[in-house]
Amino acid sequence: MPVSDLDLSTVPEGLPADLASAWSTAIASLTDRELSAVVLRFGFRTGKPESFAAIGRVLGANWIRAQAIFTNALGRLGRME
Repeated sequence: MPVSDLDLSTVPEGLPADLASAWSTAIASLTDRELSAVVLRFGFRTGKPESFAAIGRVLGANWIRAQAIFTNALGRLGRME
């Protein structure tokens, strides 16, 4: 599911309440590909976490590149204040 198909204005189902307030700030700091990787990997929209291979298919990349995109996103989120 590409990020363009996601309604990013609402907090993902299953996201802990203490993180919900930071959702809009977090999505603004990520690229579309990073956001797609995070949403798909954690299963925020479907409730089912996706493999890196599946994420790669959505992003048009191989699983190694999908993993790198996901890792970069986590790093960027970890540096947020």
